[in-house]
Amino acid sequence: MYGVWEEDAVRVIAGDPFGIWGISDTRFRLEQITLILPPVDPPNIVGVGINFEAGAEEFGVPIPEHPPIHWQSTTSLTGRDRPLIIPRGLKDSATYQVHLALAIRSQLYEASEAEAAKGILGYTGAITISFPTDPSEDGPAWTRGRSYDSTTSIGPFLQTKQERIDLNIRCRLNGTEVAFGKSSDFLFSCEKIVSEISHRHTLRPGTLILTGPIPGVETDNGKPSSQVHEGDILEVEVDGAGRLSNPVVAVDE
Repeated sequence: MYGVWEEDAVRVIAGDPFGIWGISDTRFRLEQITLILPPVDPPNIVGVGINFEAGAEEFGVPIPEHPPIHWQSTTSLTGRDRPLIIPRGLKDSATYQVHLALAIRSQLYEASEAEAAKGILGYTGAITISFPTDPSEDGPAWTRGRSYDSTTSIGPFLQTKQERIDLNIRCRLNGTEVAFGKSSDFLFSCEKIVSEISHRHTLRPGTLILTGPIPGVETDNGKPSSQVHEGDILEVEVDGAGRLSNPVVAVDE
């Protein structure tokens, strides 16, 4: 069930949020809602590896000419207040990233940037935790390292009004801001990302696109740290899309 957020309440949507819909008269107070799921149920999750100049510096790689993409398992997805899970044996190697996430409205194939802009339903925040992978394993490392169950959270809301083009994206770890980015500093705009991906793959309604991790805030040693541990609380806040918070939990050895 989808709804529209209205300050202290949610009004239920009638119809298809990816097609024709309207706001019904059914209304729930916030205290009546016990579970808020991710705002989309994506058929695919596509991630952009680098989308900031500072991000390329952090990874120690040249600035890419095209958005470097990877795919993530849809079972990696979870929602607000739910645990981000560190799998067994990986508790000392977990790192975090936060992103601006886009949801696709309509099927896109070989879309122009103008068509891509019209095909974006809205945006929200995303948190991911990832892990180094064994080089002897098959498949792209970024895909494997970001596809464990319950390691990606999105939400809490999908903002479908897109007048703003300069969004602040903030990450907090245990209440302290540790990363900050602005969508105006992207190497690749949202429209560019969607268009380029659509020239490689058909994008279906509901597809989730993570537009690239925002740069970390420098620590005392002059370098960003992205380590995360059991018991930590990760937050992402995107202008217009609310604040998303998730605890980090490790599977027992």
